[in-house]
Amino acid sequence: MLCIVAGCKGEKPAPAGPAEAPAHAEADAPVDRRTGAPAIPDSLPYGLLLAFSQFGVVDGQATSKPGPARFDILTREDGEWKTEVVEDTQSNIFHKAMPFTPRGQPPGILTAAGTGAYVKLWHREKGKLRPTTLWHAEFGGEFNRIRDVEVADLDGDGVLEI
Repeated sequence: MLCIVAGCKGEKPAPAGPAEAPAHAEADAPVDRRTGAPAIPDSLPYGLLLAFSQFGVVDGQATSKPGPARFDILTREDGEWKTEVVEDTQSNIFHKAMPFTPRGQPPGILTAAGTGAYVKLWHREKGKLRPTTLWHAEFGGEFNRIRDVEVADLDGDGVLEI
């Protein structure tokens, strides 16, 4: 059963037609002449953080042997895409990598890794990202992993805990 209820007060209806686009900067945004899509700015204020596991390649074939844990930072500066690669030979995978700014410290990247199980905070020193180990454990099994990490104010004191 379909029920439609409508009401009016006797006013003249507004003419139906296409909605006008708001007059703002989108109309003046540069467009890529080849694709018609919005052009990419020469520089972007933020980057993209990618964490993953990498595997060795022998004779053009991927192997099951993992390499060092790795994260990449992709940024756009001066019209160029740039990639910064960071590897950690103490682990073979970053299960998580995320921006984190501890109170009183500059922004960094927090990583949770597997085989070995490390939680590290990476800060830029002299142009390179360098880690500080915050926590490490060996659980006694074949693999030692930190699968996940989150940051929140758990006790309501205004300070973020890992």
